[in-house]
Amino acid sequence: MNNGLSRFLETHPSKIGLRNLRVRPTFWRLENFAEKANLTEAMKTSVVNADPQDLTAAEFDKLAQAWRADTRFHSSLSKKFTHWAYLTIMAAGKPVLPLILRDLSDRLDHWFYALRYIVRRDVAAGTQSMEDARTAWLQWGRENNYL
Repeated sequence: MNNGLSRFLETHPSKIGLRNLRVRPTFWRLENFAEKANLTEAMKTSVVNADPQDLTAAEFDKLAQAWRADTRFHSSLSKKFTHWAYLTIMAAGKPVLPLILRDLSDRLDHWFYALRYIVRRDVAAGTQSMEDARTAWLQWGRENNYL
């Protein structure tokens, strides 16, 4: 680049839109999520290389733990529901329902979005509290042999 153009760009960045230039982050790639989240090698391997529908109970527990740790201070449900570990769990589909319901029976947490997504209906529609929603989902799980 010639010196005149170089000086112009340095002194007039707004003339060509450089002031609003954004570098697209690579964090959105699953490999980068695992790297940025400081996961152990075993967790990285299970998250990046495994077919989500083959999630074991141990992998589910590690993903749920990572999800809780990374989102515990977020009040935004959309941040909780778009976290890479939550999405990986959701991608597992129906085979992961017993694991989610087991976790939900042990502790009250925001699994309702994933459950509704996997089952494709809202079993807890019309409930007034998280505890009522939990009860409805656990009853559904027992009736459908997931618990």
